[in-house]
Amino acid sequence: MDSIHIRVPGIMSLEFDIQPYEDGRVDFDGRIAFALSRTINNALRVLPFGMGKRIGDALIKRRLEGQRFTLNVSGISEVTTTTEDDGLFTIKADYATSLAHPVTYGELCTIFDQFAANMETAGIVPSIQPEVDRFLKDFKKNKEAQLHFSQMFTGKRLEHEGVPNTPIKDFLISDVAVYQDGEGDLGVSFKAKGQLAEPLQ
Repeated sequence: MDSIHIRVPGIMSLEFDIQPYEDGRVDFDGRIAFALSRTINNALRVLPFGMGKRIGDALIKRRLEGQRFTLNVSGISEVTTTTEDDGLFTIKADYATSLAHPVTYGELCTIFDQFAANMETAGIVPSIQPEVDRFLKDFKKNKEAQLHFSQMFTGKRLEHEGVPNTPIKDFLISDVAVYQDGEGDLGVSFKAKGQLAEPLQ
């Protein structure tokens, strides 16, 4: 059967290819990207004469060590994400000033709420909003939260031609690789195997 390509745009974006089989098995090959540079540049764009970019370049440092990615805004906050081999995503923040906490939390809410909405628009239903709400609540309370990438698909239906409107179960992630893109932002590629609740007819 032909593979299907699905794209979820946004600051946090998702692209994946699905290969369905007649017995209901489904192979996934996906990439999740966090275009944080775009968010920062948009926020600083109001400054004149290219000052925003220069300030951003001077204040914001990004580094990748294994599967741990760190975004440091000098004198304000440091946000660290870790992506485990099984797809468990952990985000943790340390703040140099108490004012940074609500700003970081607010930006995170905007990114993940929009991602949940874009997932549904792309035909991945029902919404992952309950999982995102729990993730954001944990982050607000603890300055740390976890979201497993499998939660984006387990129990969800793919409303696309060639895939039956039946939930995905037994979603198993493998081959996770963390990288930085050309802007220095975080990207995660992964492969996964799933099983549809009903085989293709």
